[in-house]
Order: sequence, then C-alpha cells, then structure tokens
Amino acid sequence: MVAPYLMSMYTAPGFRRKGVARLIVQSALKWCREHGYERVNLHASEAGRPLYESLGFLPTTEMRAKL
Repeated sequence: MVAPYLMSMYTAPGFRRKGVARLIVQSALKWCREHGYERVNLHASEAGRPLYESLGFLPTTEMRAKL
C-alpha cells in the first residue's frame, strides 16, 4: 500500500504556537489510521520538525539528484 504524503503544511505567523498545525496533523493521522495506512511520510522544515517529532515522526535520510 502506498503511504500518504503530508505536503505543503504552512501556518500563518499569527496562528503559530496556538495548536492549529498540531490539530491539522492529528486529524490527518487519524484519517490515515482509519483508512488502514500504516505510515505517513513528509519532509519537515527546521521550524516544523519539533511538532512532527512530538507526534511520533522519525527523521529519515533521503537523497535527490537534480537533473
């Protein structure tokens, strides 16, 4: 089964540190669990990394070649 990919998460500055992004990601994770997915992938910015790690995401290594 293909893993869902959480992409382009952005929280406007006036809404940061208020739990808005956490609620959105928790809702997405709940939906994924309810639909039988076993993992979710994303690429975290440095600013977003603490949030994702607090929700159980683990860092991975990825390489890419620009052609």
